[in-house]
Amino acid sequence: MTELEDFIRQARTHGMDPGTIRMVLLAAGWKDADVAETLARQTLDLPIPRPRRTAGAWDVFRNLLTFGLLFATLVHAVILGFGILDRLFPDPANFQAWNIDPEENLSGLRFSLATVVVTFPLFLVFSRLGLLEGERRPESLQTPVRRFFLWLTLLVAAVTVLGNLIALLFFFFEGQLQGLTLVKMGLLLVLALSVFAYYRLVMRLEEQVAQ
Repeated sequence: MTELEDFIRQARTHGMDPGTIRMVLLAAGWKDADVAETLARQTLDLPIPRPRRTAGAWDVFRNLLTFGLLFATLVHAVILGFGILDRLFPDPANFQAWNIDPEENLSGLRFSLATVVVTFPLFLVFSRLGLLEGERRPESLQTPVRRFFLWLTLLVAAVTVLGNLIALLFFFFEGQLQGLTLVKMGLLLVLALSVFAYYRLVMRLEEQVAQ
């Protein structure tokens, strides 16, 4: 039995009516939703049904666009980073690199740079809109579509980290581990771990807000 439940039970035992109990607990800093749920559960002796969280068209659109912008930013950030590293530290053993048109390669890097410059600020804007919407409507943080994309993002980040660790050991066992390979894997790990840590923190904060 929690502290809240124990207090309400003792207060009812002493003849205090639910309205007075509610006012006392709210004055002490308890959340109205927690007080109302505990009072109803003890009075009715029934579990309180939770409303079904549904996502409206705007919620679906915002989440699709937000996570789409995130994945576009990450993919092109990796392409841009790898491309810059390949130009700064060319591999003489990579004969295919000598057959690539330098201008064509630069064109791809410019496209990735343009994509990151456009998508990353938009991702920040729509993420902020989601937080503001969550403050106004906490139930929007727990919709199935948002939870799906959150867990999908965590899954992709975790798989990326595991894949890089496996590849790192594989190249080490093969004796083919090079400095450039380590830098590229480090870039992937930093991005994946940053995304994983950020969204785990976001999920914890959203769960607290939704309670």
